[in-house]
Amino acid sequence: MFDSFAAVAGDRLELSRLSKATLVDLSHVLEDLFLDDDLPGVVMTGFQNSRNWASEVRRYERLAGNDDRAVAVFTNDRVGLAGQVLGFTLAEDSGMRQEWFIIALAESFSCALFGVDNGVADPDAHVEEMDRLFDATWTFDPTVISDLCD
Repeated sequence: MFDSFAAVAGDRLELSRLSKATLVDLSHVLEDLFLDDDLPGVVMTGFQNSRNWASEVRRYERLAGNDDRAVAVFTNDRVGLAGQVLGFTLAEDSGMRQEWFIIALAESFSCALFGVDNGVADPDAHVEEMDRLFDATWTFDPTVISDLCD
């Protein structure tokens, strides 16, 4: 998905290198806009499972709590997904398991954040989970977001 998003965005967006911790924080801020303002819309998100899975499931259930909102989660395990949260289980060898994305589309606010794990330069080096680096980009441009959704 990252490659297709990058192809659609083209030179309209620049890549940055972000840690997983930064992606988590940015994703939560974007999701909180929908939760706190009770915005109707669509939220699609994908990420790797983590030890924080239970709290993430509760977050997605809260996001899906508004009847005017749809939430789709792409993950490597559907454990705990229920209700209006649409869960898409990824195959063990799916390249999407190395990606991170959130697309939020509402009439008053839209955003897209996506990235791909860029791996570790030295396979023998130990990297803490939240310090893993992703090549990532984001936008609030409704034209780009509409193109991504298409």
